[in-house]
Amino acid sequence: MDHLIPVSSGLSSLSYFPIFRDNEAGPAPQDRPEDDLVVRERPVNPLQEIPQPYEKRPKSKDLSRDDRVGLRKMKEWTGWTATEIARRVPFTARQVQYALDNPPTPRKTNPRPGGHRLTEEELQRLDQFLRDNPQGRDIA
Repeated sequence: MDHLIPVSSGLSSLSYFPIFRDNEAGPAPQDRPEDDLVVRERPVNPLQEIPQPYEKRPKSKDLSRDDRVGLRKMKEWTGWTATEIARRVPFTARQVQYALDNPPTPRKTNPRPGGHRLTEEELQRLDQFLRDNPQGRDIA
């Protein structure tokens, strides 16, 4: 380790750093102090609130049809926005928004639209086919 190379930086005076040959050992690596192995807790700012575990908010009670109709009438008569209405009623803002955006009563789904029914002529042809077929006589 007899070789020192001068290094100059613009801010400080001339300094040296060692150059080692390939077979020459450098300084022994420093062992980590034992206290670094201990898990340290992040310091808590005394003004910062300690985070609490997440708690689910209880589900709000569903609105009745009368409640939804009443909210629609309130908007119609007063001209208030959904937020203004939500401040004055015991419902959540989302419930008020839903009541104003959707029909008061959900629409009934029609399982069989009228277009899929057989006409009178088709029913007569089907009945005739079943009567003419020996295996279909039991069905008709």
